[in-house]
Amino acid sequence: MMADIAAFQINDLDALRILVPQSGVLKSGRSSTSTLLNCVLPSLKELDISLRLPLSAYDALENAGNSTGSKSSSMDHSISAWTGLRPAIERLSKLRRLRIWLDHGERCPWSMVNERAVLSPLAPLSNNPNLDISIDLPKLHPKWENPDQHFTEDSPPLTLTIHRRYRQRYHGIESSDGSIRVEYDPDFPILHELALMEDMTVEEVEEIERTSWKRGEDPYREFLDPWTHHVDPPAWVWECTVSTRQ
Repeated sequence: MMADIAAFQINDLDALRILVPQSGVLKSGRSSTSTLLNCVLPSLKELDISLRLPLSAYDALENAGNSTGSKSSSMDHSISAWTGLRPAIERLSKLRRLRIWLDHGERCPWSMVNERAVLSPLAPLSNNPNLDISIDLPKLHPKWENPDQHFTEDSPPLTLTIHRRYRQRYHGIESSDGSIRVEYDPDFPILHELALMEDMTVEEVEEIERTSWKRGEDPYREFLDPWTHHVDPPAWVWECTVSTRQ
């Protein structure tokens, strides 16, 4: 009965490899782990995958299809877990719900990731009418939106449902002495605090900021200069450039 209601939560690429036979993690053997997985996976009903990866991992995923080398590394084995995800999901005949949550762990906006390269290989999963799929991604920063790399309003959509969210703004940072401090590092829209100052909704502030970028203006300088005693722009505003991610 437990296998009939089985649900998995996966939080890193190494754990994801249990679904991909060619990754070498799930082998026929006598271990209690392999025995459990061989019993549960065929009856798996729900799968949640939450991955916060370094940008280098997304670069590797983007280039995976162009790789011609035969070198083996821990990154190669981990990336194979993602590239083998679609066929692995297709083998889970009883899977009814798939949720994928993605982000990266660095200061630059999510727009630095080529989400089309990462997610397009999963598009054929939409052909399964019995599988409810949704993908949760951070909002795109308008300055770095690229229809060739991102699923934008004006570009061909992914056949899977995408939900956009605001990224985390407050982060717990561990110091060398083991203490924890809270660091404020906002992403788009950075002007969100104007919603409190000007009696606006966050959605209205987001649209103001997006429109400003589309006009070729810099909303951070346009709006934040009068409020510098209230709001400090995040470091990545000045550090990230398009050229660093080309």
